[in-house]
Amino acid sequence: MDKGLRVRQRRCRLMNAQGASLNALKVMDTQLEQCIVALSLNQAEADRLLQARIEEAAAHTSGLLAACVFLRCALAIQCLGTELPLWFDACLDEHPDEVRDALLFAPVPPSLLEERNDPILPLMRRQSARLLPLFAELIGRLTVREVRGNLLSAQQAHPQLAPVHLALLRLGIFNAGSEAFVRQALAQGPVALKVQALQLVGMSGQRRLYHLGERLLQSPHAPVQALAWALHALDQPRRAAESALSLGSAPGTGAASAAGQGQLPESLWWRVLALCGHLKGLMAACQRMASQEGPVSSAQMDLLLLLLGQVPAALRQKPIPPHPRQQALRELVQHRFRQAFVALQNGADTAPWTLEAWASDPGRAAGLRLRTGQPPGQQRQDQVFPPVFADLSQPLRQWLYFERAHTTQRPFAIDAGEVARRQYGAAMLVDLLGELDASVTPTAAH
Repeated sequence: MDKGLRVRQRRCRLMNAQGASLNALKVMDTQLEQCIVALSLNQAEADRLLQARIEEAAAHTSGLLAACVFLRCALAIQCLGTELPLWFDACLDEHPDEVRDALLFAPVPPSLLEERNDPILPLMRRQSARLLPLFAELIGRLTVREVRGNLLSAQQAHPQLAPVHLALLRLGIFNAGSEAFVRQALAQGPVALKVQALQLVGMSGQRRLYHLGERLLQSPHAPVQALAWALHALDQPRRAAESALSLGSAPGTGAASAAGQGQLPESLWWRVLALCGHLKGLMAACQRMASQEGPVSSAQMDLLLLLLGQVPAALRQKPIPPHPRQQALRELVQHRFRQAFVALQNGADTAPWTLEAWASDPGRAAGLRLRTGQPPGQQRQDQVFPPVFADLSQPLRQWLYFERAHTTQRPFAIDAGEVARRQYGAAMLVDLLGELDASVTPTAAH
């Protein structure tokens, strides 16, 4: 029980920091699922101990209360299924986020093919309409198709309720009502509604709506600005990369300054260059990394992994002399350029970090993009997630989910904070579809 509580608290901290890779998330989620299953072997005693812990005064002051509530609810779902006790309703009123997460985690399935979502329906039927946003989110994330008609009715009754539109999208529905919500929210809505509308556009794959986020590229609100840049980088990658390079980055993670004049927050600048993948952006990024003293940051690691496929060991270490750092980075970039058939000048070994100094044909090189060391489109890269996908941080992983929707022009509504097993399951399904497409295309062409 104590192990499960510690893991739950650690996961919440990591989600708040938005720095978790999928591999790190998998370790924590697997441990948490194992604890839930182990406690279910003696559910009555575990429930008694958790209730006693909840009633302790220390739990309310040490941040332990939320973890206790989550674990108790998850244990009840694991053992009782659809016959949830009445105290569950009280928890739903007092701790809705913990109950929501418990319903997303439990019951722990024996395999990815045996996911269950049946506990939510009887619980939903005995709740008031006040909890509609919470249950709409759960219906979408758990893919409860039985209530699709109820969601469509709720959409008509509450046209500005974002969770209902997101739930319908996760069930594969993006209709005129959803588009009207997006346009209204981005034009006149508050910050929270703008964030949800931009997420809806990113997950929908509706390319005709991407331009609506351009007026928010210099938003003073960091979550809005980040999502607007994600859509801009997918819709017009070369223009987005050039804009990011011209604006530059400001230290820290704060929002930009006045519209049209502010630098991008540091982490956002790196993420935009990583998603766009243009060589000019890569060279500018490498110039900064080669000159810094400390190890690369999480955002810088994301860029190196997504564009070059690896992070040189010399860049992960504590402060070292600049020459070994520059040499390791230069050798990796030159190797990837040669793999992408970018001809290098003779003096590239010592040249400054610019395309004009490196490439024999800078004009051609400026139009090229890299994804794990190769131009996108090779080796089915436009159909599957990159091999380094599970090592990327949560924000960039979310942008790759948006990219999947953009590429297919169909909804792909996975959240980067979702339970790890579902993210892996979605990635496996994408890989399988990519393999099927690859096997069918040559036959069709022949």
